[in-house]
Amino acid sequence: SLTVDSITGTGVGYSVTPSITLAAGASGTVTVTMTTDRGASRGFHQGTLNVSEGGTLAHAAVFTNIK
Repeated sequence: SLTVDSITGTGVGYSVTPSITLAAGASGTVTVTMTTDRGASRGFHQGTLNVSEGGTLAHAAVFTNIK
């Protein structure tokens, strides 16, 4: 599964689409979308994109700067 968690700050969210399942050695494409609420806190917001199957297989940082 693909999830984004551990998001810092308030008013920023991330979603991952589509939900995909891959065989060993296969590849695929997903889109990570960032959304903000009106009045989101200024500054740096970050989260962790996790790729897991029974446990974390890989992770990457997602980052947004609200000015």
